Formats: sequence, C-alpha cells, structure tokens
Amino acid sequence: MNAKCQPACKILDDISTEIEKLRKNLDTLEELEFEQIFIDHIQKHLNTLDKLQKAYHNHYLKIIRALLAQISQNIDRNDPLKKRIVFFEKLLDHPPTLTELETLYKGIQSLSSLPQLLVTLKPGQIIGDLPTLPPTTPQQPSATDTNPSSILEKMDLVQQKNHEFGGQIQEIVEVLEVSIQQSGPDSLHQSLLEQAKILAGGQKYLALQLEQAKAQLASEWLQKEQLSAELEHTRALSLTDELTGLPNRRAFLNRLEEEIGRVQRYHLPISLAIIDLDHFKEINDRYGHGIGDQVLQSYAKLVSSAFRRHDLVARFGGEEFVVLLPNTQVEGAVKALNKIKETETVTDSRPTTIPGELALPTFSAGVAAYHSEESIADFIERADQALYRAKKTGRNKIVSVE
Repeated sequence: MNAKCQPACKILDDISTEIEKLRKNLDTLEELEFEQIFIDHIQKHLNTLDKLQKAYHNHYLKIIRALLAQISQNIDRNDPLKKRIVFFEKLLDHPPTLTELETLYKGIQSLSSLPQLLVTLKPGQIIGDLPTLPPTTPQQPSATDTNPSSILEKMDLVQQKNHEFGGQIQEIVEVLEVSIQQSGPDSLHQSLLEQAKILAGGQKYLALQLEQAKAQLASEWLQKEQLSAELEHTRALSLTDELTGLPNRRAFLNRLEEEIGRVQRYHLPISLAIIDLDHFKEINDRYGHGIGDQVLQSYAKLVSSAFRRHDLVARFGGEEFVVLLPNTQVEGAVKALNKIKETETVTDSRPTTIPGELALPTFSAGVAAYHSEESIADFIERADQALYRAKKTGRNKIVSVE
C-alpha cells in the first residue's frame, strides 16, 4: 500500500484512538483532586464525539455500498467481476478494518466498468495524503498523560484531525456539485451529495463540541491551579509566625515528628534548644508592645543567621524560640548558642527605632539530646526543664542535658 494514499477513514480512526486516550486519561484523573462534575461533563462530551465518529463510519460505508450497488447494476450477472463485487459487499457486513477499506478502494478502482463519477474524482479528493499518527502500544498512562495540559495537547491533535476530515468532506461535496451541474442530477450523484452534506454537518458539530470541551477543561484546570495556589498559600500562612516570619509552633512540631522518625530509623543524633529572652516582660511594660515586637524580630534574624540551613529555627510562643539541630550532639548545639552570646550581632542588628537607652535583653537556653524511643513530649519537656534551670540560676546562660 502506498504510504501517501491512505483512506479518508484513517482520520476517523485517528480521532477514535485519541478519544479513547482522552477517556483513559480522564479515568485516571478521577483518582486525583478534581471536581467530579467536571469529569462527568468531559466524559459526556467524549461520548458524544464517540457517537459522531461511529456515525461518520456508517455514512462512509453507505457511500461505498451505493457505489457498489451502482456498479453492480452495470455488470452482467455471469460476469466474473460480479463475484468480486459480492466479496466487497461481504467486507461491509461488519465494521471494516483499515486493511479491508484499502482492499475495497483498490478493488473499486480495478473494476473495468467504473462509473464516470470515480473517474472524475481525483484520488486525493477521496483518499487524500493524510498525516498519520506514530504507532502506539498499549501502556499505563504516565504522569504526563494525566496532566490536563497534556490532555489539551491531545485535544488539539483531535481538532487538527477533525479539521482535515472536514476539508476532505468539503472537497467531495464540491466535486459532486460540479459533476451534477455538468452531467445533470441522477439518483446516485444526489444520494452521494446528501450523504456528504450530512457528514459535513456532523463534522462542524464535532468541531464545536471539541472546542467547548477544550475550553471547559482549560477553565477548570486554571481554576484548580488557582485554588491549589490559594490552598498552598493558606497552608504556608498556617505554618508561619506572622510577626517574625519564622516557622510557628505547629510547623516545628511537624518537622520534629519527621526528624524523630528519621532518628529512630537511622540512629542519628539530634538536639533541641529552647531559647527564652530574659526580662522581656519589662520591655513590653516600659516601651510598649510595638518596641517589644521589634526586639523579637531582631532576635529572629539573629538566631536564624547563627545556624545551618537544615537546622530549624521557629518561634515557640511569646518570647521563646526553638532550634532543632539534626545530626548534632549537645556540644555542637551549645557551641552555636555561645557563639551568639560572644558576638556583637545583637547590638549591630537592633532597629534604629528602638530607643538608644534600651539594652537588648540577654537570653537563656536549655539544650537536650534525644533519647532512643523517647516521646516527643518528653524530649521537649527535658529541654524545657534545662531552660528553667538556666533562668532559675541567674539567667543569661545555657544549660544542657544529655
């Protein structure tokens, strides 16, 4: 078979293949966080497209049957060609494959008593040089296939095939109209023209349905992306301290649970430090909560800059901060905290709006190392008890426990 001469029905099979791919993709999307009403809406569109595609096949088969019937009338019953026509008609008893359609086309071309209609039509107007899809093998849809953007691309391909299909039909309509004008109307020409116009109307309706389905999918996907972004933003806000921009208590507890699970699996060390600003209540009482907030913001920047990227610094509540140090022994945590005390970073980072006579407060800290199989509550409690001893014994110091 000449690769450049493929049946016009190939477009219909391409459309059918792509519709089936879309249907499988949507089946996969049903398992994701999509609105079910949207999935149902697109499924209904695909069902309509599937019915139209089958209707197009039926109309093409009617055209072929009409041609065979007209040819058969002009052939004597005893003519050997009569048996060939019977064979061709048998091929139409069930939905023909592309191979059978090609056999029909070649067979009709070979009939010596072919009516003038088929001589007038150029093969390109019935058989057209159509692009073909690359061969595909059945496989599970990948993550890309289930992405709505990928489905939109596939719908674009279906639209392209449908547009080519419409062009083929229009060429057939035009040739039939010219033939009728030149030779006068007859039952065969008129029947073929009516069938072609039905196909043309169905193709336009299919194009409209495709455009509506694609627009609906694009709209729903955009809304989902916007909703996902808003949910992610809301989630981030729920895990962030509004004043300091640090992770809040909830975020700290979530991360602590993850790290404890990792420690229990791989037996790695982990330390926890709780930091409390000394005499912070006096600052609020004397200078107001606005200045107190600025002091907290200054300490948030200070503490964040003193630790590694994979350490977690969070605001635990009030004037307390917590630092989670994965893969770190107590000595390493204490060393990092002492480094803060030994520098002038606190003074250098103070906002200019803080009154000059205000000495930024010192801090006390309690540090604890995690014990195997210890609960999270007990781990935090031991660090908090170390902090309590640091404050009870004079403040401005670091107390650690193993």
